[in-house]
Amino acid sequence: MEDQCHVATTTHICYRCVKVMKILYIEEDASYKSNVGRRTTLSSLFIGSPRDMYQQYQDAMALVQKYSRPDLFIIMTCNPNREEVRSELLLRQTPQDHPDLVTRVFDAKFEQLKENIINKGLLGKVVAPAFVVEFQKWGLSHVHMLIMLEENDKLNNPDEYDRIVRAEIPYEDEEPQLYDAVCTHMIHGLCGTLYSRQSCMKNGSCNKGYPKPFANFTMQGNDA
Repeated sequence: MEDQCHVATTTHICYRCVKVMKILYIEEDASYKSNVGRRTTLSSLFIGSPRDMYQQYQDAMALVQKYSRPDLFIIMTCNPNREEVRSELLLRQTPQDHPDLVTRVFDAKFEQLKENIINKGLLGKVVAPAFVVEFQKWGLSHVHMLIMLEENDKLNNPDEYDRIVRAEIPYEDEEPQLYDAVCTHMIHGLCGTLYSRQSCMKNGSCNKGYPKPFANFTMQGNDA
């Protein structure tokens, strides 16, 4: 008899729970339907929202207004074939199988870049930096960084440009590591009339403007 009463009580409680849950679900569903078509505005705290992007833009313009235009434009791209990534892959795995690993290595390298440029002043004393992290079409991260230097470290002529920028292929026997990096990552691929099937070829010419004429010395533009 006691078992029967216990079963009946449990069944009654469960029925009441189900009934309450149904009422809550109906109220929640009605509340959700009432919000359909209603505009929701994301705050600037939501990364990537229109307000956040507009605020970041205004902050960057305020830096330009105070410190003048940027002195350096630096681009850092992700290299999924770095040894730090390859050494952590299992047999028959590729970097595409571990985007988390590729992103963590890129982030670590970017933090080191900021440490060298902003904190250590490798290219001059920095008064204001600004950067944005974007993703290329195939999913790899890359950074666009603007650097504003102190007045005494600003670049004003071609000789000062050459002090921190090299637009040439290094000698292999003198700087083999730099030579390999430049030839692997910094040279535009084969194109032209002999390679008309390359992706950069449009209407018989390279849409990037290659090949470009060689220059024996650095020139300064009118708007520099």
